[in-house]
Amino acid sequence: MKKLSTILIIIVIIGFLPIGIFAQFDFLDDMINDDKSIYELSPDTTDTTQTQEEGAMSDENISLVSCDLVWSTDSYVPYDYPGRALPAIDGYINASVIIAVTGGSSENLQYSWFVDNLFDESQSGYGRKDFKFGIRRGEGETHTILVKIFNEDNSFYMEKSTTIPIVKQEILIYPSIKNLLFSEETNKTMAVSSNRKISFVTKPFFFSIKKATDLNYNWGISGQDTTQATGFDSNILSLSVETRGDLLETRNLLLTVDNGALFPKQSIIKSMTIQIR
Repeated sequence: MKKLSTILIIIVIIGFLPIGIFAQFDFLDDMINDDKSIYELSPDTTDTTQTQEEGAMSDENISLVSCDLVWSTDSYVPYDYPGRALPAIDGYINASVIIAVTGGSSENLQYSWFVDNLFDESQSGYGRKDFKFGIRRGEGETHTILVKIFNEDNSFYMEKSTTIPIVKQEILIYPSIKNLLFSEETNKTMAVSSNRKISFVTKPFFFSIKKATDLNYNWGISGQDTTQATGFDSNILSLSVETRGDLLETRNLLLTVDNGALFPKQSIIKSMTIQIR
């Protein structure tokens, strides 16, 4: 009897077992159909890895096409000046590398900058093609800029350098009644007739300014109060020469010009003698 009861229980359990299993399969099927993410393609890293490897290989095969080291300065020159603006005392110099390569990118190269053999770590590094520094030499001296260019495994390496002359700020004074050509600069001593009006005009060179009106002018004439001028027409001085006596009269003209900046502070003094006939 007990064996018969046991057999009947087993048959009942086996009869219900497929229903439970099929129910689980139906539930899993619904869950899979609701989860749309399984149909999304997984990211393919093959191309990215291949691109990076190809980039590294191309940089290893990099070769030079052309390279130039150019520079400019913040010095001002008049619009009709035929020469180049030169860096002056307490000014700045901007240098740049213009480079063309094949088999890689110039942005992946490292640029190490030197001024007079002193390494500037703060402005060196990968892709650092531009460089700026303050002038630390005097008139008649020079600065030498050197840039070393190389890649990570040193399979590419080159150097480029240039030497830059340093000048001082300058003010040229012209008699404004004449044509303002550089050959007509006023001499240290100028003779003028009495009982007439005369004028002087200046041209500034190599100051760290954007335009001539950024300068401050202090005109001093012996026997007269100093004239301070800024802005438009500040570089022009007009004065009246009165009738003199029997003796030859001499007056001293003293001009002080500065850029009005705390740093870099730039100034110059010019003097000349006026003889009244």
